[in-house]
Order: sequence, then structure tokens, then C-alpha cells
Amino acid sequence: MLDYLITPTTLVRREHVTSIDFTRIEEAVIVLYYNGVKEEVSGVQALNLLMQIRPSALEGKRLKWAKNAWVVHNLVGHPLMQILALLKCYNAAMWIHEVTIPRPVGPRTST
Repeated sequence: MLDYLITPTTLVRREHVTSIDFTRIEEAVIVLYYNGVKEEVSGVQALNLLMQIRPSALEGKRLKWAKNAWVVHNLVGHPLMQILALLKCYNAAMWIHEVTIPRPVGPRTST
């Protein structure tokens, strides 16, 4: 895991982040608060930032995914995570879970 986050305007050390607002992720917008700064990140950059911070926040039907994008995560990531958790390797279990989450194609659009 990187010690810093990449935003469109700067690199931010993780320990300087005071808050992150994911409530508009369906619109591909994240608001990052750090060092007294409020930075709104949108589009692909918001999705990339979210993948750095908390990929599991992307799970569900909030965003648009490529067909069968979740196959590796569900058939490999979850079983390996369970096995590692049984072996009390909790950090490795969470790492496997997070790295197998696919990147979204973009925000879900109404049809």
C-alpha cells in the first residue's frame, strides 16, 4: 500500500487525510479533506483514487462494470480470503480481497 494518495493536483500523505466523502460515487465524485483543504475529484481520477483508498466501496450495483468483471473476485478472491482468515493471516486476507476487486468502467447510467 502506498503511503500517499494521488489526486489531480498533488500527492497527499495518507496520515494527512482527515475525511473522505464517498456519497456521490455514483456520479464518479469523491471529496477528499486534507491539511485544511477540500478537494473534489471527479471522473476516472475519482475512481482511481477510490481504488487507492477503499476498493471495497465499489462493490454492488452503484457503478457500471464490464461483463463478468467480478468473476475473479468472487471465485478466487473470496475463497482465498476465507482460507487466509482461517489461518489467522488477516492482513493478507484483506489484501487479496482488495486487489481482486475489478475497476469500474464508469458511473451507472439510467436506461
